[in-house]
Amino acid sequence: MKITVLMGSPFVDGNNDKMVRAFTKGALEAGHEVVRFNVAEMDIEPCTKAYFDKIEAGVEADTGDMQKILASILESQVVVFSTPLYYYGMTAQLKAVLDHFNSKREELMKQSKAAILLANCGGPAPWSMNGIVIQFDCFLRFLHWRDGGHALATGLAVRSIEETGALEQAYHLGLHAADQVR
Repeated sequence: MKITVLMGSPFVDGNNDKMVRAFTKGALEAGHEVVRFNVAEMDIEPCTKAYFDKIEAGVEADTGDMQKILASILESQVVVFSTPLYYYGMTAQLKAVLDHFNSKREELMKQSKAAILLANCGGPAPWSMNGIVIQFDCFLRFLHWRDGGHALATGLAVRSIEETGALEQAYHLGLHAADQVR
């Protein structure tokens, strides 16, 4: 099974990267193919009026990097959204990728997929992840995709990610990713 991982953090060696590596370890041990995109390092433009005008005109609207991401997602059964929390939501880099789903929206909505959320934040408040979990739920409902689970790490300003249990959760989500596919 193919899994596409969208790593939204601009910090390649940070906590988000640790979560992605734990997930990938589990997925590879289960025999899955994992394709990872560090979206903060890629050429992905915001969705402007010109972007939507191109879609309306039937002209390719996405950059080459975004075309690669979308092609991988279309071939995958599971898509992982991995992000640190920025003001209670995903990073702008990851949100730009999600916004570009517009160019392939009909195709994406017809495919049976599962999506997994890996997220972390410095704040310890139990409600810190509410916004991103709600956003995740909303776009999955819109796309008709299945919620494959979450690994959420909070309080990283006062403790290490290793102390949260989130790396183990991410690993198990990778190990059992196939269970989420219909």
